[in-house]
Amino acid sequence: LAWLAVSVVFIVDLPWRSHVEFPKHYMAGFPGVVLGEPEAAGFLDPARDPLYRMPGLRQVAGWHRALIDSLSQSFAGIRQEEHKMFLVDQEAEGRRLGEAVRRGTLPPDAYIAVDCVGAIPYYSGLRVLDRLGLNDAHVAHSEFHGKRVMAHGKRATLDYARGAGVELWAAHFAKLLWQPTDERFIRMFWRGAPEGDSFFVARLEPGWWMAVELPQGSAATAARFPALTFQGRSQATMRAVVADARLLFEARLDKDPRDLEAVESLAYILRNSGDYPHATALFRRLTEKRPEEPENWAQLAVCLIQTGEVPAGIDALRAALARARALGRAVDAARYEKSLNMLAPPAAPPAPGTPTAP
Repeated sequence: LAWLAVSVVFIVDLPWRSHVEFPKHYMAGFPGVVLGEPEAAGFLDPARDPLYRMPGLRQVAGWHRALIDSLSQSFAGIRQEEHKMFLVDQEAEGRRLGEAVRRGTLPPDAYIAVDCVGAIPYYSGLRVLDRLGLNDAHVAHSEFHGKRVMAHGKRATLDYARGAGVELWAAHFAKLLWQPTDERFIRMFWRGAPEGDSFFVARLEPGWWMAVELPQGSAATAARFPALTFQGRSQATMRAVVADARLLFEARLDKDPRDLEAVESLAYILRNSGDYPHATALFRRLTEKRPEEPENWAQLAVCLIQTGEVPAGIDALRAALARARALGRAVDAARYEKSLNMLAPPAAPPAPGTPTAP
């Protein structure tokens, strides 16, 4: 009876906890592939539950969590919550690409390549190469690469795609389209490729950008897609992306001026694009609404110094340092202190025997 009771607990309670604790936003291969993320670190942690902290149960719950990590690192045993969220994103992308075809922005016979086919070709009607080999005999019969991963162990090469006639090769594993407010898009834009390589973006419609490589080259692609302007990595392109992102965030703030996430995101975008006066106003607003957060003060300091208000910037940096120390953030505090010493180095002590003012 005792073993039956324990078995029922694990059969019923662990799946329920897995559902309840699963993140509300999509993370590929959760939790094993993203173990460094906070959501993964705490997922099904026996120490967080009074039941599984009990002797014996804690050890079994720990084994269970270790097995989930191992399986999901190989994309096996992925929970239905992850598949559901991925489908929502992929269906929306497929429909948006289909609308672009109907508007004439994309030719109906365009050939694209992504890692995950299904919803995108179904809703868009476009020809799609699955870079993992689901619908391509050449890729499916190629050699495995690296660690064996469920349905992800083989991969098309850019050279093969070029010979097969692929025109748009997604820069991301599963997405062609991005909103300019998406931090992943901005990171990919800046870090994904060096200047002058085959990484390009194109504005598909207001608020949506395509991030791709061009296997057929920029000239041939431009002739095939006259409604799109493919731009490489440059300051001019980044300014266009930032302008689009700014419109989206300003629209969010028009609907809800209390949306502090939009305020913060817009402030960073303005700072990164060099619009320090407007960024200063937004970071001031953040320090008023969230005075306990040191980074708000640090970013305000950056903007003030860039606009020539150095004394005010130093004061803001001192405020950031004090708050970081109060919160026990040693790494942030050291960073702020280093910046502060560069801007306002401490005065050297007077030499012995030097008279001091009364």
